[in-house]
Amino acid sequence: MALPLTDISISDIHQVAGGGSTDEASLNDSDIRTWGNLYNAHPSNPSFNVGSAGIPTTSNTEIAIGEFRGGAVPATSTLFAGTFTHRYQVNPGGQYTPTSYGDYTLTSGGFSNPTFTGSFMGLTATHTVTSLSNSGLSSTAGLIALTIQTNNTSGTTPSNSGWTSVTFKSYNNTTYTFLRTDASFTSNAFSTGTTATYTWGTIGSNFVYPYGYADYFGGINNRSVSGGFITYLTHTDTFRITV
Repeated sequence: MALPLTDISISDIHQVAGGGSTDEASLNDSDIRTWGNLYNAHPSNPSFNVGSAGIPTTSNTEIAIGEFRGGAVPATSTLFAGTFTHRYQVNPGGQYTPTSYGDYTLTSGGFSNPTFTGSFMGLTATHTVTSLSNSGLSSTAGLIALTIQTNNTSGTTPSNSGWTSVTFKSYNNTTYTFLRTDASFTSNAFSTGTTATYTWGTIGSNFVYPYGYADYFGGINNRSVSGGFITYLTHTDTFRITV
């Protein structure tokens, strides 16, 4: 979505930056400043980011609403392109809980390029990819799950749309590509934003997983052994979503 060339409003700017149409906003908001600094000057709109002000990202510095005219996020064929860092682990069970296994993205710094601001999955928002995992109750197979969150507070849930596949490389030096249309999809909207999860594979009555990657994307082999103790190590590999 491109901003208009005339009659532009702060609400227009706030929505393309990922905010809601009824949320309070000002030109000094950090998300508005960041979006304008990135996207108001591009090949089809070279003329408005001029003068002494421009659109700086520093709070309380000079800024003009007119310099947002015609701003738009350039078209792209991939999103979140970069790397993800992950590690295999065994989760010991208890009296009433079975042991589980999985290869999980690190909760902090797991993705090198985790966010995209714009229209995606039917919502205009800042979208954040938070998790890619392969986990289950079998030591030789598990479900694959991808989770994406947004800061959209409109109450609208994400739609199962807007991209075609996720591609990533893992420790076993194999590149995997999963189609969105092959996944099951769940989404929720909360007062603080939304979440959407895509899952490949199903659990049968005997916990049968059709994605039988016996090495959990190679993570089970990324380890060190000392004194009879196994330590699983982190690994960083490529990741991207194709739209």
